[in-house]
Amino acid sequence: MMSSIYLPHELVQIIIDELHSDKAALRSCSLVCHSWAACAQRSLFSYICLAPSLFGLSPNPGPSLLTRFHNITSTAPHLLRYVRVLEFDPTNDAVQYLFSDSASLEELRMVNFVGDMSKAEDVITAVLSLPSVTRLTVREGPCYPAQIVPFLRHCPQLQSLTMSRIMIDGLADAHSTDKAIQLRTLAASRLTPEILADLAENVVDATQLRSFTAQFHPFFYDQRRIERSVPIVQNILKAIEGTLENLSLDICLSQPLPQLIDFSRLRSWDLYIPTPKLTADKPYATAEATLQWLLSSLESLEASSLEYVTIQKLPITEPCVQLASRVDRILSKLGNMRQVFVMLCDSPKAAASAKDLFPLLHKRNLLTQYNKTPSLVDRVMEASE
Repeated sequence: MMSSIYLPHELVQIIIDELHSDKAALRSCSLVCHSWAACAQRSLFSYICLAPSLFGLSPNPGPSLLTRFHNITSTAPHLLRYVRVLEFDPTNDAVQYLFSDSASLEELRMVNFVGDMSKAEDVITAVLSLPSVTRLTVREGPCYPAQIVPFLRHCPQLQSLTMSRIMIDGLADAHSTDKAIQLRTLAASRLTPEILADLAENVVDATQLRSFTAQFHPFFYDQRRIERSVPIVQNILKAIEGTLENLSLDICLSQPLPQLIDFSRLRSWDLYIPTPKLTADKPYATAEATLQWLLSSLESLEASSLEYVTIQKLPITEPCVQLASRVDRILSKLGNMRQVFVMLCDSPKAAASAKDLFPLLHKRNLLTQYNKTPSLVDRVMEASE
């Protein structure tokens, strides 16, 4: 008869954590024994999504998702200790079932909502008031100043704010927070420039930002809106007091980046090359201007800790190829550089590969070409190989 082998709880947890993306395997592990159940539940319940539209469901099943989650945690309240990220629709009829007594919740995501959030105000305020909640995401829905500003007032411990694809106006006309929230991470995607300006002026203290993302997706905007976004982004960058480590933009600014920030601290720079076809005779004028701005920023470097650079949607045109060659020479000489990620613009004429445009980086084994936007995990894993 084979004797059983005892594995320390910490070792079982490490093994089961390797299955974090395999829900079926985690559910099977939870049925093995009591000690395995606790380890598997820790991964199974670390991220809870209660937004039915994310699963392609109609709004009707929404209350049942919240109700089912409430019923489970009512009979097994210890599961609440494992929830790190909670994603939900704040206009859901069963939003009162959200819990506000967890000491482990770290991130709240209000997503895919339509309608008024006022009925959920007390519940959301209670959750955001938890000391452990340091990250807030609001995306894909209408959001009004009378709603978002009071929420922010109740979470002075907030360190990260992400806002994407929301319709929000007039923050300057709303009651401002008593004290601006000092963030470490601010990410704004597919917002109008005016929204970002209102956030920076009335709600957020950007002086200690470590990570800043401003993705306006200028392909959908006219030239005037693109131009309005430039001084807004520059003012935010100038306000940062030498702490910025990660930057992601999809516009070119009017000044080289080292003139706006302490470039010696920057470790990661993501640049999405905008390619709006503004005129028939110069369809890639904006892309070429963005590459020229990147080049002028790199040429004015005096000291750099830059380790990762991502260039997305690089068009294959003669001017862009020439500029890319000059960028290749500069980046290949940076001593701290660990990886450069390049995604070429989709085009039947784009027969060249990234290694043809950046041969020196390719020779140093610092070049990776992607057909899709690389995630942070992709970049770290690639650089560690």
